Amino acid sequence: MKYGSVAAGHKSTAKAAMDILKDGGNAFDAVVTAVFVSMTSEYCLTGACGGGRL
Repeated sequence: MKYGSVAAGHKSTAKAAMDILKDGGNAFDAVVTAVFVSMTSEYCLTGACGGGRL
């Protein structure tokens, strides 16, 4: 990866997406990874019953 940028709500989500880009993945690969990681690290917002409900 020569150039790239990732924005996320949690450090682990951003790190996972950056790791994919550094390993040669494309933007789509990074987005899919970020979505799955966000479901565990930001579960109140992006989990199966997300939407900010506690």
